[in-house]
Amino acid sequence: MGVATTVAALQALHATIAGITAAPTARPVERFSASLPCVILRPGALQMIPDARAGVEKRRSYEGVCLVVQPNQGRGIAEGLARTQALMDAFSAFYEAHIEGGAALSTGGLVVGYRDAGEPQSLIQYGADELEGFAFTVDVWEG
Repeated sequence: MGVATTVAALQALHATIAGITAAPTARPVERFSASLPCVILRPGALQMIPDARAGVEKRRSYEGVCLVVQPNQGRGIAEGLARTQALMDAFSAFYEAHIEGGAALSTGGLVVGYRDAGEPQSLIQYGADELEGFAFTVDVWEG
């Protein structure tokens, strides 16, 4: 199973989370105003662990960011923070159910871990844009 197919499988899952507008498989280069909230994912570190039964167990971390709103978008100063916190809670609940259920990705891999930044970030720099959102990591067992 390749990295691109795992990214596509994870982004297909992210697109099903209520409130997400876009979950592209390629990192976008354009400005975001029309596609927020948007989830961007990139492959991270691969860990190979010897396993007596399987030979080598492979786990890869996928680093993600959920870009929610442009700063001060909305009526109140805390509105963007509240929207970001709500999506962060939705991601946490989604992955908790996914991991507990042992549901396999379409690639055959299993999601075995999820971590988020612990709190929404007020400014995430992406290209020329500064956005509110949160960072997260998904660990996938690839075989």
